[in-house]
Amino acid sequence: MSTMGPLRRDAAASRDYDAAGAPGETGGGGETMTITDGTETWVAEFYGRDIWAAVRIPEDHVFVAANRARIAEINLADKANVMASPKLVSFAVEQGWFDPKGGAPFLVKKIYAPDEPVTSSRREWRVYDLIAPSLKLAANLVDYPFSVKPDRPLTLEDIRKIQADYYEGTPYDMTKGPAAGPWGTPYRYVNRGGKGSFERSINVQRTYYLHVGQVNAALPEPLRGTSWFGYGAPDTSYLTPLWAVMTELPAFLGRGDRYGAFDRESGFWTNIYVQQMAELHFNEAIKHVNAAREPRLNMLYAVTPKVLELAAQTYTKDPKAAASLLTQFGSANAIAWQQEWLRLGDTLLGKYAMGMVDGHPVGYPQWWNDVINYKPLIR
Repeated sequence: MSTMGPLRRDAAASRDYDAAGAPGETGGGGETMTITDGTETWVAEFYGRDIWAAVRIPEDHVFVAANRARIAEINLADKANVMASPKLVSFAVEQGWFDPKGGAPFLVKKIYAPDEPVTSSRREWRVYDLIAPSLKLAANLVDYPFSVKPDRPLTLEDIRKIQADYYEGTPYDMTKGPAAGPWGTPYRYVNRGGKGSFERSINVQRTYYLHVGQVNAALPEPLRGTSWFGYGAPDTSYLTPLWAVMTELPAFLGRGDRYGAFDRESGFWTNIYVQQMAELHFNEAIKHVNAAREPRLNMLYAVTPKVLELAAQTYTKDPKAAASLLTQFGSANAIAWQQEWLRLGDTLLGKYAMGMVDGHPVGYPQWWNDVINYKPLIR
């Protein structure tokens, strides 16, 4: 059972009215959350105060939410797969948002969170198209299936790559076109100077952290949840396994924030450092990032399940020893990533600083020269 999300929805997406139609009752903002114990997974959406709905994700399906509500028509009589607040329908009727005699279905997200930006639906399409291309879903729909069965089982690496995606190979490829610059940079900064808009890929440079939650119901309950964690945007970050039973974390994981000064002792800033250095010459620098990430990440994918198995065996006799084992393993790998990413940032800076590659000038590609109208100077 796999899930993608949750991704927080904009506060403006939810209705915010009191019983008389004035602002206040539903409390503003909304939230889409995935909840699992390793045996079943639910999507719960909260539309404000005590208005909520939850739907069970079918076995072997993937669900995705991209900054908007996703629960539509539900069968409230299906207690095994649906839960909701008692007021879910009645409150909408009281407000005049739904007429039970009108013949139209009760679509939860259309009533309580009607915001439907293309930047959300496009990312939902992209996930489903990557994992189930056999469905041949169109990229310009407003609504997509609540969940889909992938064409094959997904791995942790599949999910990491999905998080790091910027529509490569599609008409919306963020590495193409003038906005990507001469080196195919997929990042787009917020543009307050016009009325247009950029595509919004799954990977975005203003990401503070990435996380893949992995739950194994076969393990003792305190050990079931592994948080594969990294700071910064997924394409230039890493994933390192952490657990709630760890008795301590390396100090750099809790140090630094976006509103403070750059700090080489901060895990957050170290990852942002690599990201910013990669922007200097993205289409080549990202190859160095991938080469630095793959060996350790592949090792962790292979070794972590074995460490968890040993921790589970230890836990039955000595829970503290099991926690100590995971603390040592999790901390050692996080520290190794921190050290390696500092070296990587330094390497990228040295290689691509001052508009050069290894200290040598490089020419722009001809298509970029044409875009910028690069011509000989005339006296």
